[in-house]
Amino acid sequence: MFQQTSIFQFQLKTSWFKPAIIGGMLAVLTGCVQHAYIPSSQDPGRDMRPEVVDVAPAPAARPEYRQPQVVTQPRQENQDQYAYVTPDYPDSGVSNNPAARRLIDRALEQRASGDLEAAAATLERALRVAPNDPEVYYELASIRLSQQNYAQAEQLARRGLSLTRDPGMRARLQSIIDQSAVGRG
Repeated sequence: MFQQTSIFQFQLKTSWFKPAIIGGMLAVLTGCVQHAYIPSSQDPGRDMRPEVVDVAPAPAARPEYRQPQVVTQPRQENQDQYAYVTPDYPDSGVSNNPAARRLIDRALEQRASGDLEAAAATLERALRVAPNDPEVYYELASIRLSQQNYAQAEQLARRGLSLTRDPGMRARLQSIIDQSAVGRG
C-alpha cells in the first residue's frame, strides 16, 4: 500500500507537468507559423496582396501669379525716363473660396432683411471656412459697426487689413476703422 501512495503522490506532483509541456510546445509552434490560411478566390490568377491606395491630400489650389505690367513714358526734355509698375491685384471684394462666397451672399441677404444677428452668425461661420479672407472680415466688421460694437468692428477690420494688399479693400477696411473710432468718441 505504501508503494501505491507514493506513486499516487508522484502523479499528483507531476499532473501539472504534462499540460505545461503541451502548452509550451503550442506557444512555440504558434510563433513559427509563417502565414495564415487564406482561401483562394474565384480567380486563381488574382494577386492576393492588398491594394495600395494613395491617401495623400490633393494639392491646394495656388493663386495664379501674374507679372506686373510695366508702363514707360517717353523721355521729355530735362526729364528722366521712369518706369511705373502697376500691381495686378485680384478684384476688390470678391472671395476666392466658393463656400465662403455663398455664406457671404447669404449674410448680405440676411442683413438686407434686417436680421443682423443671423448675418453675423453666418459670417462667423464663413470665417471658420476661410479664416484668411479679408472680405469676410470686412463684411463682419461692417455688421458689428451697424450693431454699434465699435471695438470688435475695429478689431475685425484691422485683421482684414493685415490680410490684404488690395488698395480698394484696404480703403474700405480703413473706413470701418475710422468710423469705429468716431463711434467710440
